[in-house]
Amino acid sequence: MPHVLREILAFVDSSWANDKDNRQSFMAYCLILNNTICPWHVTPSRIIALSTAEAELMALASCSCEIVWARKLAIELGCS
Repeated sequence: MPHVLREILAFVDSSWANDKDNRQSFMAYCLILNNTICPWHVTPSRIIALSTAEAELMALASCSCEIVWARKLAIELGCS
């Protein structure tokens, strides 16, 4: 029976300038593949964001790259 990747859900959040010493933002995301939490990641941003919107956009871009990677991995493993 072939495996089917039915859905990919992603949850993303960031905190703008949460580190008071160097004003770095923190970003976090997790992916849910077929109701299973797979990759999740929490890290300080390498770039200092100038606004909340910019911090959220950087977190969203990072999560989008992870979604593309997960889809390509699923295809390579034979999921349709």
